[in-house]
Amino acid sequence: MLLNWTESFQWDDIHTKPIGRKFEALMEASSCPLTHEVFYVHPLALQIRLNQSKDQPTLNQILQMDDAERNLWFESMNLELAALTDKDCFDLVEAKEAKGRQIVPLIWAFKYKSKPDGTYYKRKSRLCLRGDRMIEGLEEGTSADETSGYAPVVDWGTIRMLLTMTVNFRLHTTAIDFRNAFVQVTLDRPFYASIPPYLDTFAEYENKYLRVKKSLYGHRFAAKLFYEHLRDNMVKPKKEGGLGFTLSQNDHCLFLRDDAILISWVDDAVIIHKDPKTADQVIKGLESCGFTIDKEEADGGLANYLGVAIDKGPNETLILRQVGLIDRIIEATGMKNANPKSTPATEVLPRHLDAPPFDESYNYRSVVGMQSYLSNTTRPETAFANHQCARFSANPRKPHAAAIKRLVAYLIETRDEGMIIRKFDKADNKLQCWVDSDYAGLYSKEDPQDPTACRSRTGFIITIGNNPIYWSSRLQTETADSTMAAEYIAASAAMKSLVYLRRVHQEISKTLSIPYDENSDISVIFEDNEAALKLATADPPRLTPRSKGIAVKYHWFQEHLSTPSNNTGIQMLPVASIHNRANILTKPLTPELFKRERHMIMGF
Repeated sequence: MLLNWTESFQWDDIHTKPIGRKFEALMEASSCPLTHEVFYVHPLALQIRLNQSKDQPTLNQILQMDDAERNLWFESMNLELAALTDKDCFDLVEAKEAKGRQIVPLIWAFKYKSKPDGTYYKRKSRLCLRGDRMIEGLEEGTSADETSGYAPVVDWGTIRMLLTMTVNFRLHTTAIDFRNAFVQVTLDRPFYASIPPYLDTFAEYENKYLRVKKSLYGHRFAAKLFYEHLRDNMVKPKKEGGLGFTLSQNDHCLFLRDDAILISWVDDAVIIHKDPKTADQVIKGLESCGFTIDKEEADGGLANYLGVAIDKGPNETLILRQVGLIDRIIEATGMKNANPKSTPATEVLPRHLDAPPFDESYNYRSVVGMQSYLSNTTRPETAFANHQCARFSANPRKPHAAAIKRLVAYLIETRDEGMIIRKFDKADNKLQCWVDSDYAGLYSKEDPQDPTACRSRTGFIITIGNNPIYWSSRLQTETADSTMAAEYIAASAAMKSLVYLRRVHQEISKTLSIPYDENSDISVIFEDNEAALKLATADPPRLTPRSKGIAVKYHWFQEHLSTPSNNTGIQMLPVASIHNRANILTKPLTPELFKRERHMIMGF
């Protein structure tokens, strides 16, 4: 019934509909016509509309496109409606059935889907619920507890670890997408929604509503419900109609079976396996559970995942690039013609409260957000520079804009580069960690009366066979009273991530029968501060009044550090400061030193 709406409706008349007197002044100020569609979106829709990303058009903008492009979007909208109808997501009901019930508005969301290099390959239309308009407790599954809607995604450390395994142990990867993922979950109790925008102009839909039976996109708990649905089918035994996987005890989006591993990030998943036939068996198993699957890999392997292009490099390496994201950052800041720079930062960045306010045309927070995703996924050498800028997102000043430009200029210089995952000797299939701290690095830069100025910075990087798996660069949450304390706090933070990743590494190695010996699997934390090293490794412990403040961290650290009476598989060894790979995460380096450290970490 809904599928013929584009054929009978007069699309050219839509943009002439008024949106109300209170918006007339805003309409005149806007560079693009607005419609009564504004009533179906968030109260801040106008601001969003005026700063709309070009890859996320509005319905009004689509209606003003040329015939060929508009028809392609109409086709995409019809495909969405056809999919929802095929999944039996809703029924058309009379108003009397919905009387006294919460009516949730529906909106259209549009997006040009792009490859990691930024080129468009698909137009995606999505019919979404206004989840922000769902009243707590009024419908089944809603609660005043906002955290009850939480849904996990796979950790990027797990993703990079698995990619490292594929390079070194000849594993295969298959990317899959759960088509219309959320609507594959049947709700315990249906609720009611309004007729989609512009369908409500038809007389046949007057005084009617939709009784929604599936978890549409925008539902407050859609992601959680889909995750639970996927998890339950993944871990259910094969004899009961499931796939017989085991859920990891450490990463709740890592599913393990003796012939395959599956990781999921909402509706994007990757199957890692030794036999290509195994992936087809897993896909058939998912389809038998009611999931609609699209295979997305190209050229016989994983080509991209979550916006990261995964290319095959020389000598059986993989190169992880995000050229499309870098181009978006460059375009957003208007720096296409800027001169490239060889380093992302030149100084420790203070608050600059007396400096002129930020006056650039771009959105500071948006650029920082894009840079954060870049630095957290494939570009650890930019983590220090980006975190410095991110600290001032609430109140950026002119020097902070200059720091952003410096970082973007560095991205221009290294636009086509990426993290290189290299092969290693099988004996190096173990986790290593480099840790560093910049003791009270802001003290000489900021007001000494400001407690933040006394904070030290923690930086650490965890690798497998020289391949970076996990890293961090951030200010410590407590004030260290000495270089030793700052270094020890940093080491304690690194230990938490190392312990977690060791457990994931052990699970993956055992599942895929990768050569692994628990007795010889020794992870080393490299520390360049002699006092912190002595405090960590001394037996018996040397806790003095000066170090009592970190006693809790000391005892926790000792529980995971190998001692003559407690072999945990983690050691702490000295490293010369000049060879500490975590230097790049705690302080600005000279171009020569930066390039050397980057080559050790990134491979370029």
